[in-house]
Amino acid sequence: MNAPKPEYIDFPGSRTVVVRFSELPMSRMPDEMDRAYRALGEAMQQGAFRPAGPAFSRYESVPGETATFETGFPVEEPLAEAMMVDDIRVVPSELPACTLAISQHVGPYDGLGES
Repeated sequence: MNAPKPEYIDFPGSRTVVVRFSELPMSRMPDEMDRAYRALGEAMQQGAFRPAGPAFSRYESVPGETATFETGFPVEEPLAEAMMVDDIRVVPSELPACTLAISQHVGPYDGLGES
């Protein structure tokens, strides 16, 4: 499979609703990402927020054995306050204005690294 070429865009910034992870072991990432998106989906069903675009993950550094990142959705209206969905904390955040390299992966999670 050929890795997709990134596209560079001027990004104006966006409010977001996310689940944050700090020093998550990479071996736990698939299960924890599934739990995060189930919690985000439940928060949406409860009417806590409405996505204004596709899901994303923003990493604070290049993942190694662990990763510190947040994953969620851009929103037009911010989440009023942090909320718990089961044992997952869903919080308001934002993506800063910047130049972004974007790429899209289509397929199973285990092919993400190659993309």
